[in-house]
Amino acid sequence: MSKNNLLTSFIEFLKSSDRKTFIRLIICLIVFLSGMGIITWIVLDKMKPETVKIGNGSITVEAGKAGILTV
Repeated sequence: MSKNNLLTSFIEFLKSSDRKTFIRLIICLIVFLSGMGIITWIVLDKMKPETVKIGNGSITVEAGKAGILTV
């Protein structure tokens, strides 16, 4: 078992892979990131925070029907 870290393993994968595999990887990354962006946009669009209060060590977001989130 080799002691390569994630970055080294990824670089070795890119060196050993052919062009077709690399293009598929890039397409999958683009689709994944686009999907995450769309999901984030939908959640934030539905939540629409009305007020955000920053207190002593806490943050409170009031979002109407969505509820109240305190961190």
